Amino acid sequence: MSELERLDPAVIGQLLELEETLGQPGILADTAADFDNHGRTRLAELRDAVAGGNGPEVKRLAHTLKGSAGALGARRLHHLCGQLEASASQDRGSGNALLAAVISEFEAVVAALALQSSAG
Repeated sequence: MSELERLDPAVIGQLLELEETLGQPGILADTAADFDNHGRTRLAELRDAVAGGNGPEVKRLAHTLKGSAGALGARRLHHLCGQLEASASQDRGSGNALLAAVISEFEAVVAALALQSSAG
């Protein structure tokens, strides 16, 4: 999957349209920077929660990151966060593998957002 395919083009289009409508360039770049910064904080907290076996915290943090990913149209990341959230509830022991997938996809989404921001 290429960086451009990681994001729902309709969501990116809406952000770019908002920039144009409001006459405020940089909305997409600012949104991408916020996602990157807040996402990295959530990922660090998720690592700690998974390592500590804190299922309720894993569930809460995965849900938060899932919402952010969904709002940006990062469908695969949204799906992976949902799986991590569900695994915390079901205590399936797959937290480490899912967390690794979430981290990998998060990095790919950040790269895709950077590419879109520079193109927009």
